[in-house]
Amino acid sequence: IQIPFYGISVMQVGFTLSLLLIFINRQHYMISLDELTGLNNRRALESYLDAQVQRDGKPLSVVMCDIDDFKKINDTLGHVQGDVALKRAAKALKQACSTCKCSVFLCRYGGDEFVVCSTGMDANGVLALKSAIRESIEKNNGENPDSMSLSISIGAAHGVCSSGEDAERLLREADEEMYRAKKARGAGR
Repeated sequence: IQIPFYGISVMQVGFTLSLLLIFINRQHYMISLDELTGLNNRRALESYLDAQVQRDGKPLSVVMCDIDDFKKINDTLGHVQGDVALKRAAKALKQACSTCKCSVFLCRYGGDEFVVCSTGMDANGVLALKSAIRESIEKNNGENPDSMSLSISIGAAHGVCSSGEDAERLLREADEEMYRAKKARGAGR
């Protein structure tokens, strides 16, 4: 590029633009990340779901997880231990998602709720993921015997996602199934 512009330093402009692009990319990354768990955050989930809607009606699986009795952990053991519980749950979910044969999107939805989405999962894949999550939580409990024992309630929904309303419906259905599972287990919020 420098040859046609003899006498003008293009190198400095290129360097400055490169730094600007790196800064913008880093800011976007920080905006989409949950600082405590290192997972994607709700804003990143919204972007992911918007992208799935634009894929014109492809099936989408949504798995929603909630730590059982999280309020009790915060109230009895303190917020520091609550943060530890969130980090442990995030680690267990990452491990469970790494066993999936298809790509998944994992995020902290808010509070003690996590969401896993995938476009490559069928009903059997969802069941396998739910089982892998439970196993990973139990394994994590075994690795931390002196710490609190975590349990998790899981709900799932699967369907076509051709509009924002479809994405919201799938999230709502997964959330409702998760709370039915929580109620059946006798776990509190």
